[in-house]
Amino acid sequence: MTTPPEGDPYRTYFERSPLGVFVADENGDYVDVNEMGCELVGYSRAELLERSVSDLVEDTPAGGLPPAFQDLKAAGRYESELKLHHADGHLIDVRVDAVAIDGGQYVAYVRDVTERKERERHIIELKERFELAVEGAKLGVWDWSLETGIVEVNESWAEMLGDSPTDVRTDHGEWESRLHPEDEKRVLEALQAHLAGETEYYEAEYRIRTADESWKWIRDLGQVIERDEDGEARRAVGIHQDIEERRQAEAALENARDRLRQIIDLVPDLIFVKNRAAEYQLANEAVADAFGLSVEEILGRSDFELLDKQDPDTFHTDDMDVIESGERKVIEEETFVTADGEKRIYNTVKMPYKLVGTDELAVLGYARDITGLKEYERTLEAQRDNLEVLNQTVRHDIRNDLQLVVAYADLLEDYVEAAGQSHLDQVRNAARNAVHITETARTVADVVLRADEDLQTVDLRPVLEGEVEAARSNHDRVVVTVPDPIPAVRVRADDLLDSVFRNLLQNAVVHNDSPVPAVTVTASKTDTQAVITIADDGPGVPDEEKATIFEEGVHGLESTGTGLGLYIVETLVDRYGGRVTVGDNEPRGAVFTVRLPLAEPEEE
Repeated sequence: MTTPPEGDPYRTYFERSPLGVFVADENGDYVDVNEMGCELVGYSRAELLERSVSDLVEDTPAGGLPPAFQDLKAAGRYESELKLHHADGHLIDVRVDAVAIDGGQYVAYVRDVTERKERERHIIELKERFELAVEGAKLGVWDWSLETGIVEVNESWAEMLGDSPTDVRTDHGEWESRLHPEDEKRVLEALQAHLAGETEYYEAEYRIRTADESWKWIRDLGQVIERDEDGEARRAVGIHQDIEERRQAEAALENARDRLRQIIDLVPDLIFVKNRAAEYQLANEAVADAFGLSVEEILGRSDFELLDKQDPDTFHTDDMDVIESGERKVIEEETFVTADGEKRIYNTVKMPYKLVGTDELAVLGYARDITGLKEYERTLEAQRDNLEVLNQTVRHDIRNDLQLVVAYADLLEDYVEAAGQSHLDQVRNAARNAVHITETARTVADVVLRADEDLQTVDLRPVLEGEVEAARSNHDRVVVTVPDPIPAVRVRADDLLDSVFRNLLQNAVVHNDSPVPAVTVTASKTDTQAVITIADDGPGVPDEEKATIFEEGVHGLESTGTGLGLYIVETLVDRYGGRVTVGDNEPRGAVFTVRLPLAEPEEE
């Protein structure tokens, strides 16, 4: 067959055909090609007429003809897809429809299908990826024909519910019968809304009964992919996802939140979180009580909305200081007017806080009501003032009058006859005892009044030596011995340290039943402590009384004193950071040991 001449209708079709048209002889050599064919493979007409099908068709054996051309020659017709070599070296996908014509020639109509093949390969790749994702995520896939009610499912769907993997078909009615009664209405409403076209897709989380009659939480997501001409759904596809673990974790988290909520609601202090706009993001019941509202009524509202009895700017300024600086802030005292108009005083701590799930900075506050404490402090302050007045009275007026009683009793010694001497001695002893009581009362007052004062560095030797000499002077028939020199050490104490040794020496003498009481005082030091012992030869302290001897108001054997002496000793020694103990002396008596921390070098 020869090529139609110019002007022939067939020639016109040949030249203008939207398909590439190639004509080859029985050897596969090209004898004609149209413009679309040249454009398709990137060669000119002259270049193609010098080539054969073996040059263009991929997988042509060396020195032979392509299998496709051999099939064409054998059958007289060939229809298939294959790849051709483009002039620039890449391969193109084409669809070939070829037939044998007169004269031993063959004509092939060739269409470029590269884009379609790429799309198909892409779809296959996506499908493979989808299948891998489904398999990896163990997703159950369902395909529901609404016309038949049959639901095709994959093995993962069946396994998820404990069914046999080979049982990959079910029906809509069976699925519906498996829904948890508490979830059924909600799930079916969501499904019907989507089938009616009211929602873009169907989504629900619900419990479904498994093969072993237990309940499992799943997430169900699907979409109608085919509707009839009336818009009625005909086919829908979707996936099942096992969310049992997630739901259990969420339930555990919710339980933890509930417990935390209960805990913070039980805390009597105000706990709250506010954002930059002073809006409450968290508040406990104590906060709600202060505002006279419920927690729900407070959340989301700001101080500017809630506070109508005071200026919220002060609170907001403190909040912003914390948010902007990122540093904790303590407000020692701040006044808050409650819903019923009562003024309360709070000690508040505010610290920076990042809201969960966001990068927004907020302030976390913890406010403790110290109104009662402040009132108590004012009461104590008034009592301290009254005690100071009483201390001054005891120290000066009463003590001075008692000293006069003792002095005048001594003057009466030469004027009282023998019969009245015992009465005079009683007056004198009572007065001296009263003087001692006033000294004890003064010491107690000093201890109370100085409870908050800082400690000082005190030289031990002069204090202890001074009290030893005083004991010798005040008691005629007492022997106080200091066998070794007192070390020159400095301890942490104050000017009441002399009361410790005065009371211990007084105790050693007064509670001594020996004809001539003997008291031994020693002092030594370790790397950290000064150790002072005061030992007597009296009756000692019974074992059952050693644990309580230092308690307030406890009296020694046959004692007529106040029982405050040893209590003062322990109170002061404890305040100095030391310790006082009592043990047995040999062969009889008691040993009181005082341990006092040495002053730090920088305090010297």
